[in-house]
Amino acid sequence: REPWRMAAVWLARAFPMGAPDLPWHGRRDPRLLRSVLAIAERGVASPPTSSCGRLFDAIASLLDRVDVASYEGEAALALEALASEAPREGPNERRAEPSPEPVIAIAPLVRDVVSGILAGTSRAVLARTFHEALAASLAAAAIAHARREGLDAVVLTGGCLQNRLLSESLGRQLEAAGLRALRHHLVPPGDGGLAVGQAAVAAAHLASPGGSPGISLSIRHD
Repeated sequence: REPWRMAAVWLARAFPMGAPDLPWHGRRDPRLLRSVLAIAERGVASPPTSSCGRLFDAIASLLDRVDVASYEGEAALALEALASEAPREGPNERRAEPSPEPVIAIAPLVRDVVSGILAGTSRAVLARTFHEALAASLAAAAIAHARREGLDAVVLTGGCLQNRLLSESLGRQLEAAGLRALRHHLVPPGDGGLAVGQAAVAAAHLASPGGSPGISLSIRHD
């Protein structure tokens, strides 16, 4: 509901000695900001999250788009729309280098955005660059894991894969590395697909020996 809170915590993580002053700080109540950071530091009512959506929230706030969301996914949609205003880099698109560990380093992405803001780079270009950098990081981790496990395909799923810029950039980089990028076609990659999966698990459970009579699950193609 309040993407600025995620931005506050990621700024603190990316700049442990203190974040540089940004236009973002001008919209903050200093006392509330200190309280949020103290709560996060103590881990009180602030569980860690690996959600990609929360990262989009943070960057959307830092780029002055959405501090308080009025509907689900507003910040991520605003960030994608902003990125779409910037020209594509084409052949200069950032490419993934296989990572030794399937871990995404977020602090460098945040520092790059902040550096761009301080340098006066347009918000649209920074949003586009963030999308490409995140896609490259995700691709690097996926490529390394696929090679380690002898896999030839990667499944792209999750709510953030509704973001066309992220999905297309990630897919191109995986395919350039010789991997098949499997995408959703009949069900959405977000909560709608999750609900279908839950229904499928329930159907399988009910149809198992000793279970209740199975339920019928079908997907309309229209």
